Amino acid sequence: MQRSLSRIGLTFLSIAATALTAHASPSDRITCGITVRKNAEAACTRIIRNPTTKPADRFMAYYNRGWYYRRGGELDKSLADFNAAERVDRDFANLYLSRGMLKREQRDLQGALEDLDIYVIHQPKDWNGYFQRALVFRQMGKPDQALKPLLKAIELKPFERDLKPLYALVLLDVGRLTEAVKEAESLVASRRSDPVSFYVRAVVANQRGATQNAMADLKKALNRSSLFPAAYALRGLILDGRGEKEEAKRAYRMSLKNGGPTLDRETSQDYAQRRLNELDHRANGLKGSNSKVSRPVSKKLVKRTGRAELEVAQDCRRYIPSAAATVVVPCGS
Repeated sequence: MQRSLSRIGLTFLSIAATALTAHASPSDRITCGITVRKNAEAACTRIIRNPTTKPADRFMAYYNRGWYYRRGGELDKSLADFNAAERVDRDFANLYLSRGMLKREQRDLQGALEDLDIYVIHQPKDWNGYFQRALVFRQMGKPDQALKPLLKAIELKPFERDLKPLYALVLLDVGRLTEAVKEAESLVASRRSDPVSFYVRAVVANQRGATQNAMADLKKALNRSSLFPAAYALRGLILDGRGEKEEAKRAYRMSLKNGGPTLDRETSQDYAQRRLNELDHRANGLKGSNSKVSRPVSKKLVKRTGRAELEVAQDCRRYIPSAAATVVVPCGS
């Protein structure tokens, strides 16, 4: 009898522990679905840990928590949850769109394309799948391949605000300068309150060598959005080319702050961080000859962009959209 009571007590304690650590209240599904809430993570976690959770609810808990982490900048945690969601259900199309966008932010461009290809198969009429593929191809330095999915996105949703700015930049990338100028002027004329319009025209002006015009448009863009990574990176590049290194460094540091328009953010921040490292290394080298660096830097002039000359370390190549240039960079950066 005593032994039976002991077993009952142990069973009760086990159930109680499960309830305390994994119980999902009726409101958890609602809270978990609103990923901007601070308590969304805890609600999703309770759903995931509850052994009685149905597969459909477990999938959505992983998916929503993945979005919660992504919004908070915890990209590795976000990817882990999206992967866990896929193991529960491989047929939810938006998972592949979400994970493809995340992988692009993480600079896993081939992985991003693979997910976006799956999404387009599932949702061939959604403009966003083609738009995201165009972004990835452009980030890869393949603007010719970006043009086709971008035109498809424009066909599906011609008045979507994100499409025309990217179209103007891709036209510039593939060498269709006259058309790019026309598109940039049209953007500014129709969207004078939009910082992206002035940024696009600044990129076009810089590529034409009109750096004063580019700087004037960048000032307008940054007046309209005090956080705009790509605009600050382009400003830094122009100042850098003029020899104004300290001002350039200030602009590069501002470009590393997230917020504002996301156009060209990843590539611009990659360039800004690398250039800051180079400038700081040079400054430290002037202070003493005992400075140590993790890898030798072989400087090489790789491309002239307007009046700005980019000197970067050699090994691999990466496209910098804001500079409309392919540059040599350290492999793995």
